[in-house]
Amino acid sequence: MRIVYLFALVIFFGACKSQQMDKNPENKNASISSESCPEAGSCNIVLHKNSTLTLMEDGTGAMYPNIGKGNGLVVEFTYSEKGPEGTADGNYSETIHFEIPEQATTLSLKNNGLTEVNMLWGKHCYCKGEAGYFPVSNGSLKVEKLGNSLIFEVKINMKEREQKINHIKRTVTR
Repeated sequence: MRIVYLFALVIFFGACKSQQMDKNPENKNASISSESCPEAGSCNIVLHKNSTLTLMEDGTGAMYPNIGKGNGLVVEFTYSEKGPEGTADGNYSETIHFEIPEQATTLSLKNNGLTEVNMLWGKHCYCKGEAGYFPVSNGSLKVEKLGNSLIFEVKINMKEREQKINHIKRTVTR
C-alpha cells in the first residue's frame, strides 16, 4: 500500500509544471552591443515597448517606477552583483529607468531636463538609508534611434548616495 501512495505522490509532483508567461509580449530583453559592464556584476537591459513610465509614491513617501500601457519606449537598465556565498541579503543592484517619447528620434537632456523622461535611479541592497528609488536631476541623457537600433548614453551623479554605475553607453536592438 505504501508503494501505491509513494507512486501516486511521484506522479502528482511530476505532473506539476510551472509555466512562465510574459504578460506583455512587447517587452523584451534587448540584444546589447559589446560595451562593457563592470566585472563584479552583470548588466541587463529590458525595453518596454508601447509603455509609459510614471513615478509613483507609496504611503511613506518613497518613490517607485510604474510601467503601464502608453505610446513610449521605457528603458530599464539593471546592474546586479551577487552577494557573498551564504548570505541571505548580500545582493546588490542598481537600476535606471527612463521613457523615450514615441516621436523622438534624438534626445539630448541635462540635469533638471531629465524630468522630461521621468529618469529614476534605484539602489537595491541591505544598506540602511541608501536603498530606494530617486529621481535623477544631476546628469545627462543622449538618445538616437537609427532603424532598429537605439543608441543611448547616460551619465548621472547621485550626490547624496554612493553609486557604482554613473556612466552607461549602449547600443541595443529594439
